[in-house]
Amino acid sequence: FVVFTGFRAFLYAIVSAYNLQVFGLGTFGKIQGLMFTVGAAVNLLQAPLIDWSVTEYNGQMHPVCYAGVIMGVTVFAWVELARVLQGRGLLPPDEMLDGRAELIVAQSEGANSSL
Repeated sequence: FVVFTGFRAFLYAIVSAYNLQVFGLGTFGKIQGLMFTVGAAVNLLQAPLIDWSVTEYNGQMHPVCYAGVIMGVTVFAWVELARVLQGRGLLPPDEMLDGRAELIVAQSEGANSSL
């Protein structure tokens, strides 16, 4: 229990620091909220998946593990595809990842206030 508690505290601190460093203060709340919402949705899907695995496959967890691997590989493939397309100039570069997020948000808020 102590190890889990320590790990969880360090995890939240590191994830928050990473999101703040990469995405900036202007989008930190949106990114953090999106991350926690997706995590909660995945957590809500765990109970039905385990129930399905117990009833349909006599307690074998292989289908659930395979589904997790497929989802992970799919997300990795999409990220790599976006990276390759950005490298070839077919997608615009992601301004949020180069440390200029606060400047971009400030500029867009300034443009909206003049309307």
